Amino acid sequence: MSEPGSRTQPAAKQPQPTSQPPDEPDAARPGLRAVLRADLPFALGVLSLVGAAGPPLGLLWSRLAPPQLVLVLAGSSAAPLAGESEHRFDDMALFLLLGFAAGILAAAAVWLPRQRRGPFALLCVVAGAALAGWLAMRVGVAVAPSGPAVPPGHVTRVAPRLDSSSVLLGPPLGAALSYVLAAAWSSREDLGRGTAS
Repeated sequence: MSEPGSRTQPAAKQPQPTSQPPDEPDAARPGLRAVLRADLPFALGVLSLVGAAGPPLGLLWSRLAPPQLVLVLAGSSAAPLAGESEHRFDDMALFLLLGFAAGILAAAAVWLPRQRRGPFALLCVVAGAALAGWLAMRVGVAVAPSGPAVPPGHVTRVAPRLDSSSVLLGPPLGAALSYVLAAAWSSREDLGRGTAS
């Protein structure tokens, strides 16, 4: 009991718990549409520049690929000399290796800009490499040098050619493998773009 004349102290108010608003999504993190819109000019540039490497690649192949020596027979027919028929395989193998190396170099160049890394860049560099391979095949076969026309009984050179379209897999395969390996090697979830929360 309190003594007479003493004041009763009011009970201290308990602090009311304040409700915290739920965390809002990071407004600075761009959405998918914004990312695609920002990457579109870069992707078109990749597609154009990588595809434009096709004609020089085809010209290089036409100068490196070995021609086939043949013996001209009567009736406008020709027979390859001993061992010369193997150059058809050499022509295709050389084109495949050149295309694979070109795809690796293209993917490495596209990987360098950190702000544009991602699946969109991968699709564009692979598409550009496929276009480059097709152009290289067309240009290389068209400009490959051949020997002069000779009468029957003489030897001449037949221009290198590509007997299978499977060689077109070289550039896009090299680009895809090198870009995917670089992405797998990256230790950051956003591949270094700087968009991770």
